[in-house]
Amino acid sequence: MRRLLAVLCAAGPLWAAVPPTALSPAVRAALSDVCHSPKLASGFAGVLVVAAGERDLTTDRFGLLPYEPPSRPELFAYNADHGFIPASNMKILTTATGLDVLGPEYTFATLVRATREAGADRVASLWLVGGGDPSLSMDGLKRLAEQVKAAGITRVSGSVIADGSRYRDKCPDGWTADDTIWYYGPEVWGLALDRNQVDVYVRPGGTVGAEAQVTVSPASSYVRVRNEVTTASAGAQPDISWDHDLGQRQLVVGGKVPNRTGAVWTQGMAVPDVPLYCATVFTAMLRAAGVQVDGAPKAGTAPADAAQVARLDSPPLGTLIQRLMKRSDNLYAEMLNRELGFRTSGIGSAAAGGAVVREFLTRQGIATEQVRVPDGSGLARTAQVTPRVLAGVLRAMAVHRSRQPWWDALPIAGVDGTMANRLKGTAAENNARLKTGTLTGRTSLSGYVTDRSGDLLIAATVFNGFTCSTAETRELHDRIMAALAGWQR
Repeated sequence: MRRLLAVLCAAGPLWAAVPPTALSPAVRAALSDVCHSPKLASGFAGVLVVAAGERDLTTDRFGLLPYEPPSRPELFAYNADHGFIPASNMKILTTATGLDVLGPEYTFATLVRATREAGADRVASLWLVGGGDPSLSMDGLKRLAEQVKAAGITRVSGSVIADGSRYRDKCPDGWTADDTIWYYGPEVWGLALDRNQVDVYVRPGGTVGAEAQVTVSPASSYVRVRNEVTTASAGAQPDISWDHDLGQRQLVVGGKVPNRTGAVWTQGMAVPDVPLYCATVFTAMLRAAGVQVDGAPKAGTAPADAAQVARLDSPPLGTLIQRLMKRSDNLYAEMLNRELGFRTSGIGSAAAGGAVVREFLTRQGIATEQVRVPDGSGLARTAQVTPRVLAGVLRAMAVHRSRQPWWDALPIAGVDGTMANRLKGTAAENNARLKTGTLTGRTSLSGYVTDRSGDLLIAATVFNGFTCSTAETRELHDRIMAALAGWQR
């Protein structure tokens, strides 16, 4: 029947679908119980459930059947117009705006430019110029070094200089100083390398009282660790501190670890002064490729007359946002936010990117009075959206020209990304496509759920100010999505 319906509708809107106008009393009660849970008594809950229309379930393509429902009924609302700190649900706004403004085929180019000396095989300086690619890896940088050698350059008499000036605001307003220590809050520049982070491993030293073993991956001459970790008895509890000494460009690891065979503790940490890091690594790669580099690596801004000698393009944006959304990658989101500003105003700042997001919302007919976009990732504690804004973006993207890459990027309940271990064994498993969000005292979960009748429901849920555990609020979010997925009208 559903396949026949899709065929008839493809021929023309013979009738309008009638979306659900109300949830069943049992489902409404389940959602109301969550909103009034004693676990949220110290804070605020915000929930909005909207009927988007009927999914075309005859294919694996995402979108609504080719007729528009006459209305978009609001099925459940609780504090839907209250302003909340959205945590990583801010990425819903960032990614939707990126697909709308830049398009899913948009790519980012990392360039190598040169100021030449006399002689075809020698240059005065090489400039590694960031074009906003958040996915640049060690392998990609190695390919650029090989391109330089293939271009006939055998010597750099000056320095390799990294240019990350495309973007500003390496630490957005609303982030804390502590955020920038960790893998999830690295510096934001127009140039990135392996997400501007390293993994630090700590292993016991073999005997009580010995210095522990501390290693870094990927290894480089740039990232130095001040090891202040000692080895304690096997029965001791690990107690490790992690910090930066920015003046010395060092990662500082202290404390103690128990002397247990095979034990290892690891932590992702942000790399300070990213452009200089990139220049240092690129210098080593050029030398390994057979290019002599005389000077020390530096950071700076490339002159306009420097000639291009190598180029590496990123995967298209439609592919990059899968990493951004499924893993909730803050650096990807921050660089996309700044690229929006750079492409529209020439200013690669968080504020310029936020202005583009607000313009996108306005074009979709979404009110922005209670919207604050200080960053692209949602790590800023000064961000604010309402459940109605989140639901409005989700509705707009369900009929957007880029709806398929958008759908493909969202984590699937019980299957992958940040939703891999949630909602298993419920009707939402391998059904709901949901974006998570977590900060201390704030959680969010918003996206799409198809109910048992085939209706596409949009649900935006945000909790702020609670004092219970994050695990408990996640369970409350999941109860909402499971109830919607299991409903049949």
